[in-house]
Amino acid sequence: MLTFRLHHFGFLIAIYGFRLDPAAFKEIHNGLFLRSLSDGLDFKRPIKYKTLGFGRRRYLNSRMIFLEGCRSAYIRMGGNGNSYLTIRETVISDQNIYQFKIFIAWLLSYIFRFLPRRFKPILLYEKKSSKYEESASMLFERLVEYGYREVKFILSKPAADSLVIDRKYRNQIIIKGSLRHYIAFFLCKTFISTESPAHAIDLRVANPYALEKLARRKFDFVFLQHGVSYMISLGAKERRNFRPGKIFPDNTKVVVSSQLEADEFRVNAGFLERNIYVTGLPKFDHKVRFSQHDKIMIMPTWRPWDYNLIALDVRNSSYYRMCVEIVGSVPDELKEKVILMPHPLIMDSLRDTDLSSYLTDLSYEHALRSASILITDYSSIAYDAFNRGCVVVFWWKEKDECMAKYGGDLMLTEENAFGPVCFCGEQLRGVISEQYGREVGDEYFMKFREIVNDFGSNSTDLLIEKIIKDGLLRRRRAFIEVGRNSVI
Repeated sequence: MLTFRLHHFGFLIAIYGFRLDPAAFKEIHNGLFLRSLSDGLDFKRPIKYKTLGFGRRRYLNSRMIFLEGCRSAYIRMGGNGNSYLTIRETVISDQNIYQFKIFIAWLLSYIFRFLPRRFKPILLYEKKSSKYEESASMLFERLVEYGYREVKFILSKPAADSLVIDRKYRNQIIIKGSLRHYIAFFLCKTFISTESPAHAIDLRVANPYALEKLARRKFDFVFLQHGVSYMISLGAKERRNFRPGKIFPDNTKVVVSSQLEADEFRVNAGFLERNIYVTGLPKFDHKVRFSQHDKIMIMPTWRPWDYNLIALDVRNSSYYRMCVEIVGSVPDELKEKVILMPHPLIMDSLRDTDLSSYLTDLSYEHALRSASILITDYSSIAYDAFNRGCVVVFWWKEKDECMAKYGGDLMLTEENAFGPVCFCGEQLRGVISEQYGREVGDEYFMKFREIVNDFGSNSTDLLIEKIIKDGLLRRRRAFIEVGRNSVI
């Protein structure tokens, strides 16, 4: 039974309780309403979490209910005071010990809040603060090399223990979930990441102090992106929060790879021209590929409307059926070369299916280095793969249906796509047979360069210069010396 209480003028006036059936909810966030049907009349009103004074302490939530499949459910208060049922993947901060750590860190941060900005940490991180393979880690290492002691990288303990990271960088890594991490989070005035600010602590964190920090947005943010945003339009309904004033602070800086991509952020996401850095992604400075690159990598992007269905009954989800059809279209003699890398939110749900033998725990970086062909639908990883010399094949069988659910348009078309486009399994099988082991054609390379410009493997230093000019980073002598001999 999940319960929460409604107060008015300090008095308890109602206790709501209901039995939770996770199978009934397909979305992550679900609005709660009071509804009455009587004599043909339909009365429906949103349930308020608090009826008075909710502005003094927002971001409240009920106790956490832990469900099967490493999921948690709780009722929270939205910014409008209404109640929402959230069902999502369990995160470490759901545990009481981490909630207590966050509270202590919030208290301690008040002691140091008057320190000058130059003494406060600049935090970098990647997806769920558990990755070390994208632009944030590459920028972090370059800043450490230039002597920036204030920059810190947040990384989960399992990742930190398993990765080979040079000691000079490791000394400035903070373990996720530590008291030091939470203190740094509350003190930080500049976040730099491939993901949204929430990933600096926990995605969809359920803690009022952390949520207050994120919601007030009194910090600077440089959005590195984990991939080029020229795929599903930023104007799509499912990406409506992808703009300043939503999940990003108003003055967010965003890193893009061309003026074409910059126009997408300006027109469809409301970014100002001065806040768009056309420098290219730092990770594109390194085009590492193994000498033996013979894998067929399959990586479709996630489908938000399938999220809870996948966790409960994955075989009935459209995502699973798509993966089965794509894998089935690979010629039998090449099946052993298949690497299936679904979205991280979906990976665990596929481990008990017929697709399990194709799954891998390799990092994206390692998989991309070994790929000959990448098959995807609308994932921005297509740009990273192509940049390394990989043939990209697009699977658009359900394109119209998916775009309707995303509530937007696909920026790529058959005319500007930088790889073959397939609409059925038979067509895909033929393309794989034809393209496997081949180099990228000149026609596709020219199309790619219209979206991703060539910055001469100097994107990281170009970005640092932009960040310095905007006052988010001090200029150090080591960087000045390098700049004299660069294109900056």
